Amino acid sequence: MIKQETRLLGELIEETILLFRRLRVLSAEIHGEGIPIAGQRGVLMDLANGGPQTVPAMARVRGVSRQNIQVLIDRFRSEGLVELIENPAHRRSKLVRLTAKGKKLTEAMSKRETQVLASLDVNIPSPQIQNASNVLRKFRDALQTIPEATESE
Repeated sequence: MIKQETRLLGELIEETILLFRRLRVLSAEIHGEGIPIAGQRGVLMDLANGGPQTVPAMARVRGVSRQNIQVLIDRFRSEGLVELIENPAHRRSKLVRLTAKGKKLTEAMSKRETQVLASLDVNIPSPQIQNASNVLRKFRDALQTIPEATESE
């Protein structure tokens, strides 16, 4: 028999997946054509919120390959959204930072998203919203302690 906590964590995962899918669709609706899709948006917003970062650091946080992030950064560079700058901590690994055009784009994205969120009638008290955020953060932290899966022989 499955413990109640285990079953509830499974339900939380399913709800989170469903929410993520809906948010991805909503993001496309909010931002329209030509605006980066969800994963690309996330990289830009990470730079907007966290400041300049290396490609390997961004890849680690997102759980993807360095090459995956590098393709995005190369595209963003060609569009004038990011630039590479010297990294005082490492001679070969440059820092990626938003350009003025990239900052303008992320600010506009944030503004549109905030307007949509402000228009929602979720009827959930602020303490419950904060609690939900804390639960998801703790769950994410716990999941990060699981060793990477290895292929069985």
